[in-house]
Amino acid sequence: MLEVENIQKKYKDIPILNNVSFSLPTTGVASFVGPNGAGKTTLLGCISGMIPLNSGTIKINDVEVKSQKDTYQQISFFSNESILIDELTGTEHMILLNPTQLKIAEHYVGLFGAHSFFKKKVKKYSLGMKQILIIILTISLDTKILIFDEAMNGLDPKNRQAMIKTIQELKKDKLILFSSHILHDVVELSDQILFLNQGIIEQFDTIDELNLTELYMKKVGGII
Repeated sequence: MLEVENIQKKYKDIPILNNVSFSLPTTGVASFVGPNGAGKTTLLGCISGMIPLNSGTIKINDVEVKSQKDTYQQISFFSNESILIDELTGTEHMILLNPTQLKIAEHYVGLFGAHSFFKKKVKKYSLGMKQILIIILTISLDTKILIFDEAMNGLDPKNRQAMIKTIQELKKDKLILFSSHILHDVVELSDQILFLNQGIIEQFDTIDELNLTELYMKKVGGII
């Protein structure tokens, strides 16, 4: 179980997360929704142990997360393309995986149809290709919690469907933390939705796309 209790995070005295609390089970998909700058990436970074808290606690199975070493082999975080090395191929990025992890990676290379570009250097990749490589690396670590922060960006329709299928399979025995501005994907994938705005979070078990859209526009001051 993931437990987040009254966490606060500030940058230069500007509050980003304000007494945020929620709990999630050991499996399923929890999606984080909110406008740009709401703190979704910061919150996910805190959960992973990469970003220190100002106050509050985060626990995974009753063990407090204070740094990345507390989430080692428990959380895999889909990061942005900055983790990739331009001069290496996709295949070369997998060289440090152990045999079990490599077998998982090879399965998803096939699922995403990535054989066609995995022998090319990353500097020749499109955004979507880079996203697929990072997704495969994230999944291959085979941790119990997977974090996908805006992982759908740049994916074509075929690979978006492959990603949806992948998450639906993985959530049977893993906890998936997912963030996206694409509300249709959020509704299709999620067991729970957490709406973050102005440092405050609201948690919903189920909500349809229309109501989520209305909620989103109401919270951020938009017009439907």
